[in-house]
Amino acid sequence: MLKPTAAQAETLGRRRRGFTLFEVLLALLLSTLVLTIIGMAVDFHLRVVRSGRYRVEEAQLARALLHRIADDLRSVVAHDPMAIESLAAGLELPSAEQAARAQGGG
Repeated sequence: MLKPTAAQAETLGRRRRGFTLFEVLLALLLSTLVLTIIGMAVDFHLRVVRSGRYRVEEAQLARALLHRIADDLRSVVAHDPMAIESLAAGLELPSAEQAARAQGGG
């Protein structure tokens, strides 16, 4: 193999100092592709966040409306607690022997 002369080596050295048009276009294309992918990912993320926020707002609104309806119903309906003592007085609770006989224990 022949070695280049000093003048040829200097010319080759000068020619390789910059980028070719193909290299610049390729770098530009790859940069554009990467930025487009990042933009799409950010857009997708923002849509998901917006959708989640919308669902939370709907749930909060529904909860507030249900609380308002419940408060309105409580204010309209009179609360009449049952007297459990009067019900318990009418019941006869079986003794332990009667419960054992009812279960067939003897």
